[in-house]
Amino acid sequence: VERGSNLLRHWLRQDPGARFVSLIANDGGGFCSCELCGPLTEYERSRAAPVLHLANQIADNLKEDFPHAIVDTLAYSPTCPPPRFARPRDNVMVRFATPQACRAHPLDTDCGDSWHLAKFLRSWAKKCPQMYVWDYVVNFTNFLQPFPNFHAMQPNIQFYLQHNVRGIMNQGSS
Repeated sequence: VERGSNLLRHWLRQDPGARFVSLIANDGGGFCSCELCGPLTEYERSRAAPVLHLANQIADNLKEDFPHAIVDTLAYSPTCPPPRFARPRDNVMVRFATPQACRAHPLDTDCGDSWHLAKFLRSWAKKCPQMYVWDYVVNFTNFLQPFPNFHAMQPNIQFYLQHNVRGIMNQGSS
């Protein structure tokens, strides 16, 4: 924690206008199961737990010297299910990512495909003082194919706003 905090302090001093620093799990998996992370993951029943605990520790460490700084972390794929007990600090922001969402229906529709994402988002919303969404509005298997998802985007945005989401970033093809 101290080493990570020192590196973030260095970066924040170099760019005093910076507001966010990110701390996220590996995108390709490879989760730690050491004597601390393994039992914590089991106890919290979530791979997000060790990442959130670390984000909270770093946020606590930075808060006095950098009260404007927000430590941001992802609820993404295996870290999407929220921990049972841990809650983000006031200066920790969770970005809820939706790569597995069904785009044929709004997120809050139980189509049998991605219904669990709405459940996870509701649970995170109860824990988070601030939450953003990283919404995937793209067909990753064929970027050139039309992707008619406008009928789901508006209800999804309304759903996000009803659940403590303060910002949305839509990732589409360019």
